[in-house]
Amino acid sequence: MEIIDKSSKTLDFVDKLSKLLEKMQNYKPEVKSLRVNYLDKTTELKLLINVPQGIKRHFRDVEIPAYPGYSIKEVFDGTTFNRIDVTWELKNQNWIAHAAELSASDRYFVILQGQITEDSLAQLVKLYCPEDPKRTTEVDRYWIDSAIKDMAILEKIYDELTIDRVSTCVNVGVERQFASSIPREVKEWFRARAQADVYLASKDRQKGFRSFYRMRLAQRKIGQLSPADVHNLARKALSSETFMYYVEVDKPFHISHLIPTQETRWYPEKIGVSVETDLNYKNPVAQGNLTYKKIEFASKLEEEVRKLPGLPEKLKK
Repeated sequence: MEIIDKSSKTLDFVDKLSKLLEKMQNYKPEVKSLRVNYLDKTTELKLLINVPQGIKRHFRDVEIPAYPGYSIKEVFDGTTFNRIDVTWELKNQNWIAHAAELSASDRYFVILQGQITEDSLAQLVKLYCPEDPKRTTEVDRYWIDSAIKDMAILEKIYDELTIDRVSTCVNVGVERQFASSIPREVKEWFRARAQADVYLASKDRQKGFRSFYRMRLAQRKIGQLSPADVHNLARKALSSETFMYYVEVDKPFHISHLIPTQETRWYPEKIGVSVETDLNYKNPVAQGNLTYKKIEFASKLEEEVRKLPGLPEKLKK
């Protein structure tokens, strides 16, 4: 007898569960719930099994087939819901416990914990966020769409399904705001320095001397300004303490943290914003916008640029 019908086994993680349940048919297993932590790829599977008194009397041990990648976290009495302290030993691909350690009940909730693969998560959850936002004069909006896939299949298998911390990284473009806020002369110095480094590495002495000359000319234009202070300005502007004021996301999403991106320029092109939500049968879909208040952020950058020590007055906007 098949516990899970063939049409449901098109999902890899469901197929593995089906094989486990078939091995446990003597205990008449019932799948009660699955809880998934999307971010750290951990899961908790709750099963209700039946262990009649006859099995306890005739067999010294209770054996539960091991589910690949899973271990038994807890066992509860199926009648009183009290936690039972049971010692499980993994032997010959079975979890084994002494029958005498179980309570007088015939029914037990067994909580299995383990890992879920990236491929299985992709089968379980749809997650979409475009690279290019919808732009207005004041803000950029990034549309986020997440949902549980194959609900009709999953509802036949799990009484409850919860997927915590469904997470995606929205790469918010900040290049234009930095480019418009930093004085042209400062950008020329950084370009000249970058070219000098390239030619120095290539050992092209003639081009190297020319680029260093251009860098000295650019240095005269920026006066006593230290490029290190400009780097620090960019770093602080994209810190959680500052940048979080300029991004917001619609419920049921929330922003968890910022993710620095690998940059090839002295000022950043993008900053990653990690966004999370929870999904379940009651709320299987989460949709909303992440809004980047780019004009306000650009104004903040211009304000901080004016405060840079050593910046000539004529370069202050």
